[in-house]
Amino acid sequence: MKKINVDSLQQLLPGLDGTEKIDALNKLSLGLCRDFPDSSFSIANKTIDLSEKLDYLKGLADGYFNKGNVYFYLDSLKPMVLNYLEALRFYEDFESSIEMGMTLYQLTIVNRLTGRHTKAKTYCKKAISVYHQIGEYRHEIDATLELGGIFRRKNEWDSTLYYYDKTLDILDKYPDNWLLAATYNNYGLCFLIQSFQGNESAELLQKAIPWFFKS
Repeated sequence: MKKINVDSLQQLLPGLDGTEKIDALNKLSLGLCRDFPDSSFSIANKTIDLSEKLDYLKGLADGYFNKGNVYFYLDSLKPMVLNYLEALRFYEDFESSIEMGMTLYQLTIVNRLTGRHTKAKTYCKKAISVYHQIGEYRHEIDATLELGGIFRRKNEWDSTLYYYDKTLDILDKYPDNWLLAATYNNYGLCFLIQSFQGNESAELLQKAIPWFFKS
């Protein structure tokens, strides 16, 4: 959203028509969804109507994706999920894209927050695959770290550490200090939580502390 220049898009719109206009409107809707949800929602509905008339499936996918985003920021669970799922139904017929990855990632978050951990894992693995295919490595790191956290919340420690290790592997190639600190912190949490649960609490606590210092 930060990359979208709303003013420039509004200036371009009068000179566009057809699918180009739909694409620009969808970008405008995305740029507005957090701060101006009503405007974003209205534009998304317009792009869906225009896309249906032109049988433009990518425009439909992006329109439903944007409506899902609006409901996400309005904290309205059911319509958010329905619109993301509708968007995903179209995206799965196209090549991998950032919008497809984001839709899968948002569905990951929603399912994790509502306790549907199995579904969250499935969506997150798909998001990681999409991000990797299109070279969106920062998003891939986010999703891999998120997947480790889902396993951590279920006390599945081997899988937790596996995905944290994978996160560090990606960070070795594409450094990001903030994400590195977050990953170190999650390693520490992994051992700290285990220290409250088992008989080796002192040993596990000693494993946790260096990770927190690294973070």
